[in-house]
Formats: sequence, C-alpha cells, structure tokens
Amino acid sequence: MAIDRYYSAQIGAVAQVQSAKLAQQASLAATAEQKREYDLKYSSWKDVFAQEKEQYSSITNMLNEYQKQYATAVASNLQKYQEELATVRGVSGQAAADIRSSYAAKESSMQQNLARLGMSGTTIGASLSTGLERSKSAALTTQRDTDLKTQLAVMQGYNYTPSVDASVLQTALSVLKPTYSTL
Repeated sequence: MAIDRYYSAQIGAVAQVQSAKLAQQASLAATAEQKREYDLKYSSWKDVFAQEKEQYSSITNMLNEYQKQYATAVASNLQKYQEELATVRGVSGQAAADIRSSYAAKESSMQQNLARLGMSGTTIGASLSTGLERSKSAALTTQRDTDLKTQLAVMQGYNYTPSVDASVLQTALSVLKPTYSTL
C-alpha cells in the first residue's frame, strides 16, 4: 500500500508536471501568435512609414524646385523692371537735354536779334532773358513731371508677384493627403 501511494503520488506529480508543461506550451503558443500579429502590424506600419518618407522626400524635392522657379522668376522680373526703368530714365534725360539745348538756341537767337537792333544793353534784353529762363524752367518742370509719371507707370506695371508653374505646388499639396489606415 505504501508503494501504491508512493507510485500514485509520483503519477500525480508527473501528471501535474505534464499539465503544467501543456499549459506552458499553450501559453508559449499564444505568445508566439501575438508576436506574429505584432510583427505583421509592425511590418505594415514600417511599409506605411517608408511610403510616407518617400512622399515627404518627393514633396521636399517639388517644393525645392518651386522655390528655384520662384527665385528665377523674381530675378527675371527685377531685371526687366530695372531695364525698363533705365530706358525711361535715359529717354527722360535726353528730353531734358533737348529742352536745354532748344532754349539755349532761343537765347542765342534772341541776343543776336537784340544786338542787330542795337538793344543788347537795354532792360528789354534782361526782361526777355528772364522770361525765356522762366519758360525753360517751366518746360523742364513739365518734363520732370512727365518723367515721374512714366516711371510711376513702369513701377505700377511691374509684376511684383512672379508667375511660376503652380502645378508643382498643387501636386505637392495633393500628395499630402493622409494615407494612414488602421492596422
């Protein structure tokens, strides 16, 4: 009987060990299944993040290209503006020189006519010279006003916002749509 109890106790202990071993194997199997699921989710998220990184890189490249185009357009517009303004200033400088030359010729002609008539030292000559000088000053002022209006028209006509290919920016913005999904 004692031997039966002993064997019975040993069989019970072996059964408990086998039962614990089976429970442990079941627990390990469940843990392995969870690990496999987590690995699948990790792999899926890793793929999503790789795609996002690729899209971000693509967007960054597009935006860099847009900035280059914008800088080129700004430089081009500024160059055109400077050329137009230089042309206007050159024309206006020539117009002022023409006015001065014309009035110098009128002054010379008036002085010759007064000398021919014998009135070169009279107050009439001084009055006529003063009147001619006022007329020249008024013509130069009118020319300066015209020049300023022309320069202002050039400035107002200048396109401060350069035109660049907006499709680059629109493409970049369309790529920004979220691609996340629940895994």
